[in-house]
Amino acid sequence: MYFDPLLAKLIVYGKTRNEAIEKMKLALDDFIISGIKSNIPFHQAMMKDTKFLDGSFHTNYLENEFDISKIKSLNDKDMEAIAAILAYNFCEHSGIGAITQSRNDTSLWRMMELLSLKNK
Repeated sequence: MYFDPLLAKLIVYGKTRNEAIEKMKLALDDFIISGIKSNIPFHQAMMKDTKFLDGSFHTNYLENEFDISKIKSLNDKDMEAIAAILAYNFCEHSGIGAITQSRNDTSLWRMMELLSLKNK
């Protein structure tokens, strides 16, 4: 309450409101903040909200009408995809080389753990 928790600001623009909304949807899908919670899922839900999209929202809309259940959180598949991307980048930049999913379906989290142990 005594500080501004702003980490980053995402700004998009377009020739029309609809074009800006479409750009914002794409930008939010690519925006990654790791290690802490962010309000990206909230903004993604707003970019799909019919009242926001048609411009019929008002200053009390969030408190009185917005369906909070529309906010999506990361699921296990999302987390595995993030782990795979991190593992791939780690391998590429550490000289280990490419990794692939093993035939016995070893968890990508486990693969990342094994790679980190290998580099200690």
